Amino acid sequence: MSEAKVFVHGEKSTHTEYVKIIDKSRRAYSFSLASTRAFTKSLRKPRLSCGDRFARVRSFTYSLWILAFKHHGKAPGEKGLYTIFLVYSMLIAFDIMLLMAMLGHIFGPVSNFQSIGVTFLLTYPIVTIMAPICGTLGCIMGSADLLKSASSMNAAAVLLNYPLTLGV
Repeated sequence: MSEAKVFVHGEKSTHTEYVKIIDKSRRAYSFSLASTRAFTKSLRKPRLSCGDRFARVRSFTYSLWILAFKHHGKAPGEKGLYTIFLVYSMLIAFDIMLLMAMLGHIFGPVSNFQSIGVTFLLTYPIVTIMAPICGTLGCIMGSADLLKSASSMNAAAVLLNYPLTLGV
């Protein structure tokens, strides 16, 4: 038997306890009281190091990605679908308006094409133009596959084309 030193952080004080573990190689698969106590006490230790903060920022960023671009959750009720479809079609129309304004800026003086046009249009080739077209065709034909492809193209453009264009 060996003892493991575990730091316990409570509401008012911090202290150290020793927990007896019989076999450390099978500690993860054990369901004994001592291993459960060691596991719960190890979960209470502070996570303030640089690596822990980096992991927290990474998980926060990934959760925002899931929230923005992945469609998890409860499906809307029968009455809520029309509102969602209306908002989605309005967002596609807004996307087309922004694309036309950006193309006007890119091709207004042709010299702009060399600075911002290349990054906007050619980083992921033609994705910024094809996404609104696929979205519009998906709305007109009622095709879920076209709407999904428009959503992934928009996600790719948001992740790469837009930041690079802003950087240039």
